[in-house]
Amino acid sequence: MRIGINASFLRKPATGIGQVTLHFLEQLSVVLATYPDDQRPEVILYLQEPCERVFNPDFRTRVFLPHWWSRDDIFREWLWEKQVAYEAERDGCDVFLNLFQTATVFDRSSSVRHVMVVHDIIPRLFPSYLAKYSQRFHWRMIERGIRFADTVIAVSDSTRKDLFGHIGLDPDRIRVVYPGVAPIFERLPSDGEIAVVLARYGLKRGYVYHGGGLEIRKNTEGVLRAYALLRAEQKKRLISLPPLVISGKIYETTNKLATDVVGLIAELRLGDSVRLLGYVPETDLPSLYRAAKCFVFPSRYEGFGLPVLEALSMECPVIASSNSSLPEVCGEAALLVDGTDILDLAVAMDRVLTEVALRETFGLQGRRQAGRFSYVKFTEHVMRICFPAQI
Repeated sequence: MRIGINASFLRKPATGIGQVTLHFLEQLSVVLATYPDDQRPEVILYLQEPCERVFNPDFRTRVFLPHWWSRDDIFREWLWEKQVAYEAERDGCDVFLNLFQTATVFDRSSSVRHVMVVHDIIPRLFPSYLAKYSQRFHWRMIERGIRFADTVIAVSDSTRKDLFGHIGLDPDRIRVVYPGVAPIFERLPSDGEIAVVLARYGLKRGYVYHGGGLEIRKNTEGVLRAYALLRAEQKKRLISLPPLVISGKIYETTNKLATDVVGLIAELRLGDSVRLLGYVPETDLPSLYRAAKCFVFPSRYEGFGLPVLEALSMECPVIASSNSSLPEVCGEAALLVDGTDILDLAVAMDRVLTEVALRETFGLQGRRQAGRFSYVKFTEHVMRICFPAQI
């Protein structure tokens, strides 16, 4: 048996899909070691760029680019996604696993079984992601790829419902498999480790933390406006408010999908209270979550919501939106609010900051909730779907 895997998102390890791809491949060798020798599939990884990481010396790697590619664009991505089906067919794959939603389609006469992981359908729900013709074209092709896949794996029940309600996918073809938390979040950092990270950024314990990307969809604007509202109120009460710390790549103001955090901070006159860290490597995140008084994530939509799971695993009290997949990830271990209601968000932040017992309860519940999600379970389940008759 032979399985081909689209692992091209290894070139974008800072993204959610990149993280899922990386940690799935890290666990794949462990999972395959439990298979009988005569049922262990050969693995071929299909990439757009060479990857220095060796997950298993027995994994074959195929790196290919059409010879006419000269720059990174959406049309080029579509061409690669089309060609990978031909390459997998030529390599004799029995199963092809796409670790994210793509435009890859196998001919109906093909013997290759196609399994596709779908993280979200954001472009269908947020038209701003389809402003250009190339984006609209690619998304139409991705929806076609989703419809043609033999089995679709949704990373949350919310995504499963979206696939049925908005794409019209047959529910019998959809399986829900939750991703996990990265191994680095399985252990709480020591006080010494936290001190080193905080010193690197010039921070002290007890701040309000927001991260996970600065796209408009993530609602960083809501966080800033709620924080400004809370600061004004607490000034009246002569109460000191902890600083707000925001991590994530700062985009140019020409990026219509990203929040102009710098401009918004100036507009709200929060320059003395908000710290922008920019891009933060994953190795620093456990300490940043652990040292925060709370993590605020009022996203307008998430296919899963990895930042929330990371915060929960570090016993950091979480305030999150009550929409999309976030209630699934948070369970009873977070304070869920209407993230679009600035007053509601500010009140929730005030509660978590002032109620010690509430923070302690959410901290303990968060660690237990995060323990329900595992990349070992994710990888095992995905492979059972890929090879149901062999397991």
